[in-house]
Amino acid sequence: MKKRLCLLALFCLSLVFFVTVCGKSQDSSEDDESSKPSRKAMQVCSQCGRECPDGEKYCGECGGKVVKEEPPRTVCSQCGRECPDGEKFCGECGGKVVTERPDSQDGLTITLSGQVKLKLKKISAGDFLMGSPESEKGRFDGETQHRVSLTEDYWLGTFEVTQAQWKAVMGDNPSAFKDGGDYPVEQVSWEDAMAFCERLNRDPSIPKPKGYQFSLPTEALWEYACRGGKRSSGCLYSGGDDCSEVAWYVENSGKERLRELDLDNATAEEIRAFIGKMVENGCQTHPCGGKSPNELGLYDMSGNVCEWCLDWYGDYNGKATDPQEPASGSCRVLRGGSWSNSARRCRSAYRDFNSPGLRYYFIGFRLALVPVQE
Repeated sequence: MKKRLCLLALFCLSLVFFVTVCGKSQDSSEDDESSKPSRKAMQVCSQCGRECPDGEKYCGECGGKVVKEEPPRTVCSQCGRECPDGEKFCGECGGKVVTERPDSQDGLTITLSGQVKLKLKKISAGDFLMGSPESEKGRFDGETQHRVSLTEDYWLGTFEVTQAQWKAVMGDNPSAFKDGGDYPVEQVSWEDAMAFCERLNRDPSIPKPKGYQFSLPTEALWEYACRGGKRSSGCLYSGGDDCSEVAWYVENSGKERLRELDLDNATAEEIRAFIGKMVENGCQTHPCGGKSPNELGLYDMSGNVCEWCLDWYGDYNGKATDPQEPASGSCRVLRGGSWSNSARRCRSAYRDFNSPGLRYYFIGFRLALVPVQE
């Protein structure tokens, strides 16, 4: 009898323990669910990107079709993992956590060797004013404003090509600032960048939309995306009018804020002294995605590293459709400015150039996926 009572008591205690643990587990599960960020779909204009009131079918500003869009997510710039709000570095691979604006049409991720991810955004075709108006502060000659029509959609890298991505494809890392895989690759020539694209095109394991190939963007494709495409808000830099918010440039790329020098009016001695200050201040590249994106969710189109474009450098020829100009030349186009440049040279309209075989620690590139030219 005593043995039966002991067994009954043990059974009751086990039952109480089971119910208690299950209850706690259920409460914990409910807590975990409630702690997840609420991601309610938004209503936005498919043309200008404006958030629209519930029930509005057409944008009150531009008349574009209103569609539902998932809210921004915090994701790892390297492996693509969705990270908890407030996390700055990925808990799995250590990559920089960035805010990504999902879009039903824009997602394309390719997987490179070693499971390294490379993300591209789809850019819808459209018209825009290329160059700068004569009234724009800081403009240079050669930025003649003209209307350009782009007739086909294309993809462009969410970030500059990183050191991890370059190594996964090319097997080495030529960069001067080897501080992490999520830093932009630099010290690559135009010829190096095109070799990277060709290697991707020859790799049968990397899928591409039919009729498209990897390449550098033309200057027109680059500037259209830099300005935000159809969602452009007309900012001076890519994503805003405050260079510090959207770009790593000479004033903020070092340990302390460095007042920029007017290089166009400085003496050779002043320039040498300023370069010494840059070195002493530790000015350099920074991890991709560390600044605010533009209207299309593209990062670092202004600053960090100058980016090669496909074109030879030359004067604009006025109004054009799908331009790639000129047909020949001695230097290739560079756009966007870098960590070593002034804010003036990080403007969306700023144009630069260099010999296609030269490599510098402030030059990188961004991958494009463009229609095959017949």
